[in-house]
Amino acid sequence: MKKLSLILFLFAGLFQQVGAQVKLGHVNSQDVIANMQDYKDMQEILTKKEAELTAELTQLDSVLNAKYQEYLQAKQNGSSQTVITVLESDLQELEQRIQQRSQQADQNLRQLQQKLQTPLMQRVDTAIKEVCKEGGYLYVFDTSTLLFVGEGAVDLTPLVKQKLGVPADTTDGGGGQ
Repeated sequence: MKKLSLILFLFAGLFQQVGAQVKLGHVNSQDVIANMQDYKDMQEILTKKEAELTAELTQLDSVLNAKYQEYLQAKQNGSSQTVITVLESDLQELEQRIQQRSQQADQNLRQLQQKLQTPLMQRVDTAIKEVCKEGGYLYVFDTSTLLFVGEGAVDLTPLVKQKLGVPADTTDGGGGQ
């Protein structure tokens, strides 16, 4: 029993020494990203592209409404079944084209976002790694996914912002917990 106690005591001491050498930090990556000029530029590009695509779809919808009015007029005027069938076919084809274009627009927007976001995320990742390496941190956690950050925790967010050239005074109010 004394041997077991001695072994446990030695292991406890070893873990305390190892624990004292481990440097932990945290970063609020959402705060860093949201305050980067590249992110703001990306949002502006995406907003413009979305507006362009919305305008295009609105125009197609107007064409569809005009075709539908033409179809209703033809039915009311007693046009031949052949004319009505052709108009119905045109309407179905146009609806299908609009639906396909809408799906394509969504896909194009997602692809553009990914294309613009990838280098931004790489820059943030590189900056975090550089700050960690410079400070000798073994682990860094993202506060956007943590449930609790204690008072003694080291907030690396200002250092990462500095590395990226993001103004230090821009915070979300929760990064320095």
